[in-house]
Amino acid sequence: MTYLIVDDSDVMRVVIKELLVSLCRAKEGDMHEASGGVEAIRKYKLLRPDLVFLDVFMPRVDGKEVVVELMKFDPNAKIIMCTSAAEKEYVVDCMRAGALDYITKPPIPKRFLAAVLRILGNVFIENAVENSIGNSIENAKEPEENGEATEEPEETMRDK
Repeated sequence: MTYLIVDDSDVMRVVIKELLVSLCRAKEGDMHEASGGVEAIRKYKLLRPDLVFLDVFMPRVDGKEVVVELMKFDPNAKIIMCTSAAEKEYVVDCMRAGALDYITKPPIPKRFLAAVLRILGNVFIENAVENSIGNSIENAKEPEENGEATEEPEETMRDK
């Protein structure tokens, strides 16, 4: 899965990245950042991420304008707006323009995960399971592969 995190606040981008790592098992290479609307549109067109976290208010090009541009480019874009409680009316406008959900700032982990699951659904779950299985397989080595001596099974009373 690839994620695009768009916020003019460095701190907010870090918070969302930490949530993606801890709750969604995202890897560093899966997460891309933009600090403004123009950069967000450019990076979306280049990366085609699975999910966008988009700040509502940013300098020059705000969140609603970004949603409109992304939806023109890709009507299937999956966007979660990031907002403070005072911006609800504006968030409604963003959702009318194509955003699928919103989270408040600072994000509440349970609500954050619920929004991701609601939008990505089975694709997210399948990816998480695949990552978990892949990590388990990579970490599970046969004893002789990791240099450990193998022990012969002990004789049991039944074997004697």
